[in-house]
Amino acid sequence: MKTSLAPLSIARLSPTELYSGASKTVEYYFEFETHAPTHRRKALGPWAVAAVLFFTVAGSPVGIELAVAAGGPLYAILGVVTMSMVWCIPAAFVAAELSTAFPEDAGAIAWVSEAFGETAGYVEGTMYWASCVVDLAAYPILIAQYGATLLDNEGQYVDERSLCIFITVVLTTVNYCGLKNVGNLLIGLSAFCLVPFLVMVVLGAPSVDPIRWADHQPVHEVQWGLLLNTLFWNLNHFDSVGNLAAEVQNPAQTFPKAMKIVVPLVVLMYLAVVMVCVGVSPPGTVWRSSQFAEAAQHIGGHWLHCLVVAATVASCIGQFEAETSETAHALLGMAERRMLPSVLATRSRFDTPSVGIWSGMVIAILCFQLENLAGIVELLNVVYVYAALLQYAAFISLRFKKPSLLRPYRAPVSNVGAVLMLLPTIAFTLLVLALASWRAQVIAATVGVFSLTLAKSMQMMRSYYPELFLNSSEGLSIKHATINEHALKPYTISVAA
Repeated sequence: MKTSLAPLSIARLSPTELYSGASKTVEYYFEFETHAPTHRRKALGPWAVAAVLFFTVAGSPVGIELAVAAGGPLYAILGVVTMSMVWCIPAAFVAAELSTAFPEDAGAIAWVSEAFGETAGYVEGTMYWASCVVDLAAYPILIAQYGATLLDNEGQYVDERSLCIFITVVLTTVNYCGLKNVGNLLIGLSAFCLVPFLVMVVLGAPSVDPIRWADHQPVHEVQWGLLLNTLFWNLNHFDSVGNLAAEVQNPAQTFPKAMKIVVPLVVLMYLAVVMVCVGVSPPGTVWRSSQFAEAAQHIGGHWLHCLVVAATVASCIGQFEAETSETAHALLGMAERRMLPSVLATRSRFDTPSVGIWSGMVIAILCFQLENLAGIVELLNVVYVYAALLQYAAFISLRFKKPSLLRPYRAPVSNVGAVLMLLPTIAFTLLVLALASWRAQVIAATVGVFSLTLAKSMQMMRSYYPELFLNSSEGLSIKHATINEHALKPYTISVAA
């Protein structure tokens, strides 16, 4: 059949974008959302997307201190610079291109599913969700601990577990009350988190001794596993914002703009704060996780120390809100693709994925029972590595197997260039895996087996109980569209169902 789609999917495309193929007949892929979300107002504008991405990747410089502890200032500084080229820029290109090509809430799950099939999508979704939802439990604990420091209540008895549960419920409720509100909150928190560190850098810069930047441990004494894992953990998850693609205004322009803002901001933030704090710290300083707060005390006194600790608390709040939204929308996206039961596609009166949000809260609270939560989160880092490898493989596969896939934003590299760009990224990722402990590998393998079991179970359930899943008219209907640039009028396409 033939139908004009100007009012729906491609009205914003110019004829040059529409007919950019070299051959007379060009195949594109269009995504039609035929259920209620088609008529929803997009919640996230450019600045909100940039704020979500900032908190997803970093949130503040806090956390990078352990890289200095692992190898000394020189290796930490060189590591951040190297990671920006080997990891951040390629990851941002991949996320920007595929998030605009697949503007749906499934994010990387959609990318991998389109490249390798639905089962691979289950593996991607399970590994991503497992690595993120357990990580959520770390933020209420950090908020409680830093808050006690800020209020000078460390010596008083507080039931930390009850406090963490209370913090989790409050922050989850904020998330439930609307993604637009979350976006506005994160914009404000971004400024609040950055200003104290900017003040610390400005006040400390005149006292910096650049010679200190060259300090490093002997090669055989460097804790390479800790160094690489710290750098990786503080500079990853650019892909996560793709889980909100269906909620973004004009994703073709918004995602690339957000990446251009956040990548240099995060890299410069880490470099500036590390170089100033190293340069003003006394010789022989033993670096630890609270080093930036101690450096703030040395540079500006108690008031700056309090500001930095407050910014750290705000950063944890922002990271909790960003990750809660992304993980909940990932489940919603899988439900819209009929990979999970329709109950996970339920939206609240605030237009948020209610089941995904509250289930994430429950898992986070259950994780408070773990005695070594920090160790579990570190191990789940390896789980995310496998998810990232699947994403990069999908990016390369789609470039070669589906060259005519409509890409509103295309990374400025050829197909061969894309392979060359990602080779160092993949090599670094494999190095992180090689340095991982056997416990981490066992956990990753367990999650992998669970994901395959989940895939088979959901596919069987969908076959026997289709009423538990969205039907084709309610879910995300993806069809092939073939455009003949000479025979058809502009914006008229032939659709093969």
